[in-house]
Amino acid sequence: MDAGISPEVYDYCHGISSRMKDRLSDGESQKLSILRNNMAVLFGEIIPLRIEKFCYAYLRSYFGQEVVVVVNKKNELSTLKLDLPKKYRKKEFKALLGNRFSYDNYHLLVDVPAYRVEVIYN
Repeated sequence: MDAGISPEVYDYCHGISSRMKDRLSDGESQKLSILRNNMAVLFGEIIPLRIEKFCYAYLRSYFGQEVVVVVNKKNELSTLKLDLPKKYRKKEFKALLGNRFSYDNYHLLVDVPAYRVEVIYN
């Protein structure tokens, strides 16, 4: 797979931009801008990092930009330890939605609340 926006990110962007454009806070506006300007959200290679019944995580890369999307379908907080492929280590990442995460140039450790998504980007 290498084209098209991920459904989780699309839902987040579309839900905010179409109905509440004029009522966005500065923080929400900034998040939406980051998603729209990071081309890895829209295009690029998708590398599955974790596929389980109640969680899904993948890395998407496009010309030096990377995003890691983590989906938690559980009814409780999930802490996931994700191994990054060698090619993508030693990058700096940030959490878009503010959930706790840590990164040690090899693993991402991400907390995702129940029924939520986190987007880690560079």
